[in-house]
Formats: sequence, structure tokens, C-alpha cells
Amino acid sequence: MDKIEEAKKLFGSAVNNLSEQELKEELTKFDLLAECILDLAEKDIFKGKLLSELVSDLFFQNPNF
Repeated sequence: MDKIEEAKKLFGSAVNNLSEQELKEELTKFDLLAECILDLAEKDIFKGKLLSELVSDLFFQNPNF
């Protein structure tokens, strides 16, 4: 099942008035919002850095890691 079909099944009549293109755009916006929220949470937990940045720092500090 593709993303559009999943969204239509999940949201039901709430998305009936949206075209497929509009639904794709809204899903993209939602994905970006979720990613931003998760990034902010990671930065809050890891003192201003993303987990990927911490791993990168560890690698450059110790290439044999």
C-alpha cells in the first residue's frame, strides 16, 4: 500500500476533499514538521547536537571507533 492509500485509509473522510496532489503536499509538510520536532528533541537531549553529529564527532576524534 502506498503512502496516499495509507493516508486515505487512516484519515478517512477528513481528506475526501483533497486531491491526490494536495494530499501528497500535506503529507510532505507533515513529514517535515515531524522531522523538525524530532531534531529539536534530539538537540535538547544532546546539548545542542543531533545524534548524527555526535556520532560524527566520535568518529573524527577516534577514527578506529
